[in-house]
Amino acid sequence: MRPLYRTALALGMLAGCRPAASERVKAPPSAVVDTTPTTNAEELRAFAKLYGYVRFFHPTDAAAQADWDRLAIEGARRVTEASDRAELSEALNELFKPVAPTIALYPEGTPVPSGGAPGQGPLVAWQHRGFGFGRMHSIYDSVRTERTHEIPDGFAGGWAPVVNAVDAAPLRGKRVRLRARVRVQSKSRIDAAGLWLRIDRPDNERGAFDNMNDRPIRTSDWTFYEIELPVAEDAVKVAFGGILKGSGPASFDDFSLVVVQGETTTPVEIDNPSFEAAEEPTGWSARKPGYVFDVRQEGDGKILRISRAMRTQTEALFDARPARGEVLDRALGAGLRVRLPVALPDSSAARPSVGAAPKASDPLPGAEDPAVRIAAVIVGWNVLQHFYPYFDVIDEDWDEVLDATLEDVLDDEGPGDLRDTLERMVARLHDGHGRVAGPLPPSGRIPASLIRIGEQIVVARAKPESGLQRGDRVLSIDGTPIEQRVAEVATRTSGSPQWIEHRVLGRARVSEGPAQSEARVEIERGGATQTVEIVREVGFPAKPFEHPPLERRPDGVFYVDLDRASWPEIQARLDEIATAPGVVFDLRGYPNSNDQILAHLITEADHAKWMFVPLYIYPDQQRQVGWQEEGWGIVPAQPHIEGKVAFITGGGAVSYAESVMGLVEGYQLGEIVGSATAGANGNVNPFEVPGGFTITYTGMKVTRLDGRTHHGIGVEPTVPAQPTREGITAGRDELLEVALKIVRGGQESGDEAKGGKKTGRNRGLPGAPSIHHR
Repeated sequence: MRPLYRTALALGMLAGCRPAASERVKAPPSAVVDTTPTTNAEELRAFAKLYGYVRFFHPTDAAAQADWDRLAIEGARRVTEASDRAELSEALNELFKPVAPTIALYPEGTPVPSGGAPGQGPLVAWQHRGFGFGRMHSIYDSVRTERTHEIPDGFAGGWAPVVNAVDAAPLRGKRVRLRARVRVQSKSRIDAAGLWLRIDRPDNERGAFDNMNDRPIRTSDWTFYEIELPVAEDAVKVAFGGILKGSGPASFDDFSLVVVQGETTTPVEIDNPSFEAAEEPTGWSARKPGYVFDVRQEGDGKILRISRAMRTQTEALFDARPARGEVLDRALGAGLRVRLPVALPDSSAARPSVGAAPKASDPLPGAEDPAVRIAAVIVGWNVLQHFYPYFDVIDEDWDEVLDATLEDVLDDEGPGDLRDTLERMVARLHDGHGRVAGPLPPSGRIPASLIRIGEQIVVARAKPESGLQRGDRVLSIDGTPIEQRVAEVATRTSGSPQWIEHRVLGRARVSEGPAQSEARVEIERGGATQTVEIVREVGFPAKPFEHPPLERRPDGVFYVDLDRASWPEIQARLDEIATAPGVVFDLRGYPNSNDQILAHLITEADHAKWMFVPLYIYPDQQRQVGWQEEGWGIVPAQPHIEGKVAFITGGGAVSYAESVMGLVEGYQLGEIVGSATAGANGNVNPFEVPGGFTITYTGMKVTRLDGRTHHGIGVEPTVPAQPTREGITAGRDELLEVALKIVRGGQESGDEAKGGKKTGRNRGLPGAPSIHHR
């Protein structure tokens, strides 16, 4: 025996304690007892593979009700106590037989066990529309046939805020503290709540922000929580409130906002802080489709309760399902295989487990525990193995990623190491939506956006008091050559090359370190080198260029920044925009809920299907049974924009922005100036792993309108353009200059410039093969 751990954790999966040796489920007798020694890595790999098969595809009631996070943690401990294959088989049977009594483990090379799941009656089997156990179910859902289940009523996005705000003018240069009572009454560890506080700056620029993402609220007891932030000197609004992540319910009461000056606090008046004004949350914005906001009496006062609107359903998600008696046979590693029924007669599926399941709200150990760190990898790898829809596009061996990540996590020493390990695993998805967030203090970055120009990395824009200037060439940070830092951070950043550079350089992730710590940045300016010391700040640096959100130029040409201009602002000037000789739309960021502009550019109804939710009934994404096809269905609207149109975009345009740009590309609604977009589109699907970390990934497949691959490629420009160091230094937005020249008729279109035939705008393409929110 060579146990990896000396401490023991209660099994808790079923009976709340680990069974005594005499009560453990023994491996079935075999003609061959394999005493081949096993390593920790082999044991964990076999456990990981079996964990995913049983959790997501074995349809017993016991498996559906099990505490899978706790089982993952206990399994990480238990299987590493084995010394050989026979002991490993015994450990796996001990862990899984209570929830999956009809599976059979057997050694490679021995006769396949006979037997299946006898019995009559309706068949119980899993159906997955994407991964239905994350925060985004309604788009994504996982249910068992012949079982009643609760599902969200309508699409909601997985979170719901309550919002209030005050004028920032009298608070500028001061610190404010938000305080409120909160509780979460949920049966799921996925659900959480938080307070949030945001300092808004001019032109929709976000200042300091905190939503407690690193310290989610899950306690069922009323508890006071606080957030404190500085108010920028140019702040225009202080916005605040509470947020539910998941289904809830979460309750909020007794909000207060104060100015903090040393030990002294001064109250800031806010509307209806304790929800006593009426039966509705008067003074607050409390609306989100798919959620219920309920002011209710509790004790001597009132509270606000937020919960997901739910409904019960017994219907299957789709028609496909496994056949009666269908059994899968899979290799687990370490010389073991498993036979796993994926469809069971109702009487077999309902077979009870031994003991009673614990409450999912029972606390689990944190990521300081080695078993929790291993469990986080096993859970995260399995969700992606069975439900990530782009393995046919990316060039990765996901089984090899499991081996590498298990080896990686065995060396970890705490939550910070686990985050880095999970980030390296998620980076292998090459998914721009791939992120890892967890219970760690927010990191800081230098307040400067960087950009690669040729072989140099230069400052695109910096906070004036930082000591950096536009055009400074960055040579090193904290003594490490800049390219070395870029390469290291890139291994923990998921996405296409252009999205990685945007996150690592444009958002200054290359400079990450503890918030308020000092970074030593070595630069070259005017041929001389110098070192600038800069305090790292929480948040993203400002975009490289500032323009009015919506502006009519002296020659009548319009500039519209879709990242900042709201739809009401655009709509108020639509008549002018429609008759302008040219319009430049800037979409180098994320649309400000203004995709309605597309209806004023197309001339024929949009029927394209380009978003696909995968449908699964088998593991390992084998024999996938279909797709749920979606599109936006845009209908032309008046007034139609008649002038020449150009869109500016690049690697910082991701997701929603790419939905807009994909339609621009597909229907040829204007020239596309700049560089390729991020190549990551489709609704995300966050899920939690043990240790309190959340992994986010793209849960559906999105293509270009003509069916070509979008993932990792993005929407490509018709007029490629890049800034120069000289232009950056001078503060010139060279991409805007190119776009303006096009709409003014001073430059050939991309097709003409390439010697091809000019394509007509608004030419509809036939519908092509996934779902993205707007």
